[in-house]
Amino acid sequence: MGQACFPSTAKHDWFSVVDRKGSRTSAELVTILRRSGLKTTPDSGALKHKWNHTSFPWRIPDHPLLTEDTLVAVDANKGSRYASRVRRDILGTLMDHVILGRPLMPGSAFIDVMLGVGRLENRRRGNRTRGSPHVCLGLRNVEIFSPLVLPGLEASDLGAVPGAFGPSPLELLVESEKGAKEFAVKVSSRRIDALESAGGDFEYHARGIVDAFAAFPATAIPLPELRRKFSTLPPVDIPGLYLHFSRLGWQYGRGFQSIGQLLLSSREALVDLRLPRDILPCEEGFVIHPVILDGLFQAAGALLLNEGAFSERSTFVPVGLDDVRITTPSAVWTNVWGHVSLSSVREDLSGRQEALFNCSVYGPAGTTCVVVTGLRMRPLRPTKALSTSAPRSILSNRLWRTDWLRVGNVTPRSENNLPVRSPSFWLLAGVPSDQLDEARQSLEAAMPGISAVCLALGALKSAADVLSVLQQHSWGAVMHIGGTTDASSPTECLADILFFLGGVTDWIARRDQVEVLPPMFLVTRGSQCREGSDEQQGGLPAHAGVVGLCRTAKLEMEALVNRFVPLYYVDLEGSLVTSHITRGEFLELAAVTGRLSEDCSVVQTCAIERRPPPITCETEVLLRGGSYYVPRFVPFDGGAVVSGSDSAFRRALSGTLVITGGLGDIGLVIANWLAAENARAIVLVSRSGHPSPAVAQSAAWRTLQARVGSTTTVTAKCDVGDAKQVTALFRALRAGELTCSTTSKAVSLPPVCGIFHAAGVLDDRPLQKHDKRSMESVFWPKVYGAWNLHNVLAELDMNASIHVFMMFSSIVGAVGNPGQANYAAANACLDTLALHRRRSGLAAHSIQWGPWIEQGMAVGVAERLRRGGLEGIQNRDGLETVEQVASQGI
Repeated sequence: MGQACFPSTAKHDWFSVVDRKGSRTSAELVTILRRSGLKTTPDSGALKHKWNHTSFPWRIPDHPLLTEDTLVAVDANKGSRYASRVRRDILGTLMDHVILGRPLMPGSAFIDVMLGVGRLENRRRGNRTRGSPHVCLGLRNVEIFSPLVLPGLEASDLGAVPGAFGPSPLELLVESEKGAKEFAVKVSSRRIDALESAGGDFEYHARGIVDAFAAFPATAIPLPELRRKFSTLPPVDIPGLYLHFSRLGWQYGRGFQSIGQLLLSSREALVDLRLPRDILPCEEGFVIHPVILDGLFQAAGALLLNEGAFSERSTFVPVGLDDVRITTPSAVWTNVWGHVSLSSVREDLSGRQEALFNCSVYGPAGTTCVVVTGLRMRPLRPTKALSTSAPRSILSNRLWRTDWLRVGNVTPRSENNLPVRSPSFWLLAGVPSDQLDEARQSLEAAMPGISAVCLALGALKSAADVLSVLQQHSWGAVMHIGGTTDASSPTECLADILFFLGGVTDWIARRDQVEVLPPMFLVTRGSQCREGSDEQQGGLPAHAGVVGLCRTAKLEMEALVNRFVPLYYVDLEGSLVTSHITRGEFLELAAVTGRLSEDCSVVQTCAIERRPPPITCETEVLLRGGSYYVPRFVPFDGGAVVSGSDSAFRRALSGTLVITGGLGDIGLVIANWLAAENARAIVLVSRSGHPSPAVAQSAAWRTLQARVGSTTTVTAKCDVGDAKQVTALFRALRAGELTCSTTSKAVSLPPVCGIFHAAGVLDDRPLQKHDKRSMESVFWPKVYGAWNLHNVLAELDMNASIHVFMMFSSIVGAVGNPGQANYAAANACLDTLALHRRRSGLAAHSIQWGPWIEQGMAVGVAERLRRGGLEGIQNRDGLETVEQVASQGI
């Protein structure tokens, strides 16, 4: 009937709301039609109906969770956004995925929706993967970090009922970033209430990187060979398996019981996967049906049980995978075979278990159609993350982290295509005095046609020294490379950069406002870490503060000269072999500086002409393994949520907790909170060792003293910036006895299990007024103190018992703040130290705090901050954040 309503040239897809192959009676059909929105009324003994067009699905969707019709925004610079209310029948199917008593969005659905957006974006962007047997759709670096508790439906809507087409209360948002062959995607959700209004901000759940032209691997074992290998093994009792699953917390409903047959051997499983019911027309848009893919994950769980690799009190769920590649299916897979192999089961220092698997799926013809590499499963506990009544986790809304996004390859320029234009003089400052000739020759050899002028590291005594050099030539680029070597201390290097930037600022102020400025670079080596990467790990990133200084310097310089300043930060790949920039590194720098120079020229020209630039000008770049990366703020995931007695924070409470800056305002807030949480012992570390008269009279100190009976509280005199004093303190702590500075009594203490580093001072001044002394005054307690704590734990072999290593950093290190160049540099060092420890398998977190407005450095300025759009942090919110972050352990 519908086809008759359109001309024959029109192309439409049609499907029935009932099973076209079934043998239902007319009465049964009428019942189904009534449930699906088709209104029937008897008339003279004949059945008539009235169509409800608003709910009738006229075509098979592009994807059951998201369709091309849900493309809500396309930005040439940012990418695409897909938002859609999930259909009730699809949500009804997903509701059968129950973990620990809660219906959770399966990890397989997150994976499939990201693949689905990859497919939609391929179509929208004109990417063609069909026609080549070696090219497929890929998804890598998948992370699933925040559970999505599915909203309830009315009883009549539960289950996969044909015709339940209306929108559910669940809205999904999938965002894809700009990219040609590969692009990042992330999945968020929110609830829509009965009044059709949004229930707050979107909550971030998962992310990955789509590869539109992935090479399909040919390493999977052929299915006939697997069948022969498993032919002598007895099959697993499937009803008994699902009953056992239910006792462990995997309480799958019928719709997700997709294991038809399972064979287990040592560290391997062969599984027959099938949909428990006929597939609905609306489900034909799945890339791979979540029920099928989840069955593969269920087989992995059965393999863990068979191996006895974990406590049966643990409920493992998928939290990510390294790579999944899937051929484009010609039909929906409803019955396939899967192969799962257990790679490893490991436990980190926080006691959190993780299992790694590799998997393959074989289509009906026995050919490999899906390959999953590096599937990661971790235990999930019943916590606030699984509560539908509790507020959304602060980890996905209040906390963000810096992620380094790969944006391209670094192609070293050859002599024929070097970005050398007139003028061809390059200023190279911060060069170790014994490498001046070598640096000049390397740069000139890497970029024939330029003339390098080199300034020795430490030779600058004032900004005037730099200004006099800058006035001698017209410059193609200006660069400081002091952060690439260990020839100077961190503060000596920063002092040299300050003179360098001061001279550059004076020089810019003398330039014509319509003159395009040369790009200026601050270069370090191995000073930034990418969490989760396998790049070479060197010693402490001593020059990590350069990036914080750069962020503040750019703000101040632009305010002083009232124009765009092309100041960039570049971090070279760390090396344990060389301490100077090689010719190859200069070639890489030339390639990146050439690209950044072109971008900054466009931005400057647009600024001069008072029109918006057509591009985004990146100001920070990491060079790693032939690729370059730029920073992006992304919601902090925190990994699988762990709480209760198993959390790192709770384990830390059973030992001694050390608080540096312990007699300061924030230190006492932390101490009182830890005491209220029944901490066993707290050591308050300060330079004086005694509370000042004002502190002794404060409510915070009196409250802490009142808790002495339940929590042992000790004060200790120690300047954490002095390595010898820190070593002496921790030797005493390791011995289990410490003399309290306030009472002069020896106190027995349990092993140190946590450190809260809150020591710090301010020494604010304009950029051109900063010097080595102002840098050291801030670095001493904050940076040197943190490094001393890190080093002494390794020296005394105490890291094994450390469950919490929390550093109080500042948002100033991430975005800069005029007048606080030293503070920004110091906090950037803390942030990088945390990543350095975590990459070494050690506990560490650094929180870049905004202002705590009830006490501390921001007290008294709450109203001014509020007028500027910054609410500030209440103690309750700050402490809740500390607990959730600390609970994650490593």
